Amino acid sequence: MYISKMFSAYLSLTMIFFFCGKLAFAQSLQSGNTNLYVKISGSCDSVHNLNYAHLSSLFENDVPARFTVVNDSILHFSKFILGQSYFYFFYRNKYHLILLSPNKTTTLNFEHIDCDKYNVKFDGEYEHLFRQSEAYGELIKNVLFGYGSPKDPNPLSTRTRFQSANDFRDSKLREFDDRIAYAMEKMKPLTVGRPLQNKLSMFMKADLINKYDSLFVRYNRNNDLDSLLNSALIPKRDISYYEKLLDLNNSEHDILMFFDPTFLKAIRGDLLLNLPDLINNPADLYVGKLRKLLPGQKDLFYEIILTGAFIDQINQGIPLSENQKTSVNSYFKNTGIANYLQYRNALLSDFSKSFGRYYLPNDSSKNDVLKELLSKYKGKVVIADFWATWCGPCIDAFDKIREVKARYASSDDVVFIYLTDESSDRSRWEGYTDIIAGEHYYLYKTQMNAIYTKFNIESIPSYLLFDKNGSLSHQSIGGYMGNKKLIEWIETARK
Repeated sequence: MYISKMFSAYLSLTMIFFFCGKLAFAQSLQSGNTNLYVKISGSCDSVHNLNYAHLSSLFENDVPARFTVVNDSILHFSKFILGQSYFYFFYRNKYHLILLSPNKTTTLNFEHIDCDKYNVKFDGEYEHLFRQSEAYGELIKNVLFGYGSPKDPNPLSTRTRFQSANDFRDSKLREFDDRIAYAMEKMKPLTVGRPLQNKLSMFMKADLINKYDSLFVRYNRNNDLDSLLNSALIPKRDISYYEKLLDLNNSEHDILMFFDPTFLKAIRGDLLLNLPDLINNPADLYVGKLRKLLPGQKDLFYEIILTGAFIDQINQGIPLSENQKTSVNSYFKNTGIANYLQYRNALLSDFSKSFGRYYLPNDSSKNDVLKELLSKYKGKVVIADFWATWCGPCIDAFDKIREVKARYASSDDVVFIYLTDESSDRSRWEGYTDIIAGEHYYLYKTQMNAIYTKFNIESIPSYLLFDKNGSLSHQSIGGYMGNKKLIEWIETARK
């Protein structure tokens, strides 16, 4: 169970199954509503055994997804999406994956034979993909968590001080190939095709862009080439670094189906490319520079990168300007993209007006914000949960604490608040605010660091419990204290 939770955030990578027949896809991005119904019948049926639902697209990875409970045996998910998007969840500790399309409906019917055995009827597109869920999970688990020592015989990859960024890149690419070969051998007779392996490799390549410096330093220290006090200079990358990261032979089908959102986001944010911001620069200037730096790609590639850049801006809480709205409508010949961007921009305005969700509520120059925040809850016991979207134990604790929250759901004098900062992905944070009851705060890093310093918080999840006078009553630093202990603390503070 723990392993399945630990790598669930990576399983959205396993979104494609390559088979002998050609997949029929329109070679362009389309937008529209998608619907997923999950029906559970037979003995031991319970929608409450379904959890860790996430959605991924070409633009965002692992965004928490919220089901609507239709009744005790039916769940419904609906969302306006751009392009095929990948939905995964765990049911009774087993991983399941569905490819969703705009303007389409998919239905899963879990028919229980007994509590441990069930059959699944699938009604919708891409059933072949759904039937490969087990193989996807095994591939990710073995590549990312079950890999041993590198087997690359090339001397460049063994205790060699790299003199160029490209040599280091080549060594890491050989390691990625070795990881996948190792996993494929270990998981036999299960197998996945080359396109899926390439997608996973692309996910790992993202670190070669956005974590290049730290990977280089870690390599040297792990091979006793450097000490903490004597670190070698890190070779600078130039544009030739991308030559083996991007394949010029990718078809539009490959781009739509196999490109990884983490890799695409790494490109958009790479300081080496230094792409212009879209707030002060027109879209054609952005794409023009991208084409010059990374020539030879399909037009669809540049279109997806530009679309992702607009979504990045919206996810940072910066709405499209009037000029940008006009530019989006005129630049994109694909109205599906333009409609989706206008939709996401409208959602940003709606979110800012929603109760109980506060994105950067205080001025960045003000660091001591907790006292002001707590003053809103005078006369209430406040449980403050410090977490982040990248923190696995934090997210695991959400399920554990649910029983306590249900106990106090009708109590006017107990409130649960959740605090994170800019280290959390905004889109994922918004997703969690939809599914985690309570009041949510997204703070500047400096503001969060001030709280951490004041209360000696060195790791998360951490919990502070304040009494009705706003005084600290109890705390648990670096881990969830358990339901029994939390209930005792709440009752003590209520007196």
